[in-house]
Amino acid sequence: MRTWILRILAINLVVSAVWFGWPFLKSAKSQALDQQQRLVSEVSQRDWKQTLALMAEDYHDTWDMKREEAVSLGHEMLQSFIVLNLEWKTSSVVMEGKIATITGKIKVSGNGFGFSQEIINKVNNLQEPFVFTWRKDGWKPGDWRLVSLTQPELSGAQP
Repeated sequence: MRTWILRILAINLVVSAVWFGWPFLKSAKSQALDQQQRLVSEVSQRDWKQTLALMAEDYHDTWDMKREEAVSLGHEMLQSFIVLNLEWKTSSVVMEGKIATITGKIKVSGNGFGFSQEIINKVNNLQEPFVFTWRKDGWKPGDWRLVSLTQPELSGAQP
């Protein structure tokens, strides 16, 4: 009986070590892509507290906004959606040390009132990709923080 308990404990220890250690074994590129997908998911769910947590203190974007301003604008623009789905498609990832530049397109679907349909049409008809720049600020796999966001076609637009 004692042998079985020790074997079960050993198996649990190995499974736990693999489960919790797996993210540390991923490449920096995979970790950054995971954070990118997490950001898209948090914005889709309109979880602004978690979205803010994924952004670096020194965040800046095409519209010269700080992170609090960007999250506030996102909240304002997306509150008219009853249902919102954001689909991210990565076209390239460039790694330079602890900096990851992820380029891709966002497809918006959903429904709502107010300007929701205009937002869907505008974002889905953009020809140029979005460029997200991430920086790893710590040692953990989830320590990637968004430091900038650009979109050339929207750079002249006033939010």
